[in-house]
Amino acid sequence: MSSATDRHSENPEEREEALLSLHIAGLPIDPRIAVYSTIILMSGLALLDFQDTELSWSQWGKVFGAAFAPVAAVAVAHAFADALGYEVRTQTRLDAKAMGHIVRHNLQFFYIAVITLVILAPLLAFNVSASSAANILLVLGTANLVGWGTFAGRRVGLGWRGVLIYAVAYGFVGVIVVLVKYWLTH
Repeated sequence: MSSATDRHSENPEEREEALLSLHIAGLPIDPRIAVYSTIILMSGLALLDFQDTELSWSQWGKVFGAAFAPVAAVAVAHAFADALGYEVRTQTRLDAKAMGHIVRHNLQFFYIAVITLVILAPLLAFNVSASSAANILLVLGTANLVGWGTFAGRRVGLGWRGVLIYAVAYGFVGVIVVLVKYWLTH
């Protein structure tokens, strides 16, 4: 079935999956997972008060851990929930094929963690402080949410004003996380 046919499918679940279908560099991207991961990663960073010390290996590990641990917890929880849902829906045990699908789908939660590693590496090389590194990641996370808001507005078929409203609304979620961090650390 072509993607145009999928988008006009009579089955609402198939239509939803077709609209959410996105591939970047050959990797499947579920925008919902990208948004969850971004917000969870940002929340983990907002909860830690990093000192303005140089981003040493120890501090780098704390920044990455603050980003990675909550995302990993959600990925595992989501995989367990998917497995439970499969077993209840099909009234059968989870087979290897279904388990493989669930694992591959939930690996998407880790995409944002890999991007975080790529961003943190040069920050470590340039002796950026841990606090600044966390702030950079929070700003980039907010920008990522703006991008997903733009994606959603375009997929809904809105004009430029509607897309702008969606982008600002999604970005505002990131701003809230940044404000919570500021409130917790000052």
